[in-house]
Amino acid sequence: MWKVLKEHPQYFPPEKDIRGTFEWVWRVACTRLFAWEDGMLIPLADNLNHDDGYIRYESEYKCVLEEISKNNKGDTDYRDFSNESHPTFEFEKARFYRTRLQKYLDNSEENKKIEIDSIWELDEELKNYRSSSDEEDTRVIGELTSEEEDEYETSTDLEIRDEPDSYFILTTGVRTGFKKGEQVYNAYGRLSNRDLLLDYGFTLENNRYDALYFRIWNTRSTKTGLLLPDDYEQKQWKTDGHLIDDVSELYTLKRKKLNTQIFSYFRASTDFSAPELAGIDPPIYYGTPCLPKLEIYVIEKILALYSEIERYFTTPLEYDLQLLSTNLPIRERNAIIYRIGQKSIMENQKAMLEKLKKILEANDNGAPIYKHLVEKTNEELLSVYPFRYYLKSLKSNQISSLYPL
Repeated sequence: MWKVLKEHPQYFPPEKDIRGTFEWVWRVACTRLFAWEDGMLIPLADNLNHDDGYIRYESEYKCVLEEISKNNKGDTDYRDFSNESHPTFEFEKARFYRTRLQKYLDNSEENKKIEIDSIWELDEELKNYRSSSDEEDTRVIGELTSEEEDEYETSTDLEIRDEPDSYFILTTGVRTGFKKGEQVYNAYGRLSNRDLLLDYGFTLENNRYDALYFRIWNTRSTKTGLLLPDDYEQKQWKTDGHLIDDVSELYTLKRKKLNTQIFSYFRASTDFSAPELAGIDPPIYYGTPCLPKLEIYVIEKILALYSEIERYFTTPLEYDLQLLSTNLPIRERNAIIYRIGQKSIMENQKAMLEKLKKILEANDNGAPIYKHLVEKTNEELLSVYPFRYYLKSLKSNQISSLYPL
């Protein structure tokens, strides 16, 4: 956009600050619009603050809403359109964002050991539960958790009615509600603290959608490894006529989700002449785990990469947590919350990899991979749960008698 303005001053006089006006309009559009496809600015509704809930948007004629209010069914209360006073619905239970396994364990007998040897043995039992955690959801951020889809979900093709006698409605769903006297919130989306900070200027403590992002140079680049702050400053890819996505891959880390794409990257870039991999041939396919010795080697590389990222954390997590407990200015507080989130995600990721590494080392020493559960406690089940697809895939791919199934 800036290039167009510079090349055509006859249409965009510099003294009119057209760039500043455009950027202001763009920020308004990015932070205030409802329903991106249609681009609606809704007075008053765009003043609602963000919270982690499930909010749906509807558009309907008043006469239709009045008719619906007479026969009010379902989990949305349309009786405000009945022109009559009415008591409010009983307040719904608060939402708890839990995985299928957490919900299953909540319903299991207290202190009862679950006698299984591998985490995937629970797959059939877990089919009866709906996840409300995006950390076991394989879809992209911005979509619904499985708890919020199917019978709860309305059409995404919102038909906008611009007649005077029509309404744009925000409704709550799936155990989202507001008690009398509480602030009414909107939900801007499944946004990490980075997204919230850049687009809206605030962060959330314990944001379940928080994520840590980093980039690695791909094979179309002359460089390798992690993109460093200096790389972002120099933007060499622009000089070469590329976009950043042409020469690098973006990776996302969540608190309790194993990023298998980073495993694929290191498998594909492994030097199989390394002493640690003596006698191991490159796998035919790099997308899934195969040999425990190779996977241990890959985990070591990932841990080294994460340690390199941590070098750019100039303060320890404990320092930030202590700082957050003080009376900080609001902008500094939001920055500290963001920092805490990044460091917590990295700590959790490293702990997960160390746990997975121990399972692989046992397998490499002769223990069957289908007997990776030892203590069979709830704590162990929860710690291994993020690896269930990875370990099941490893079991399927192990074909050598040197690596018992």
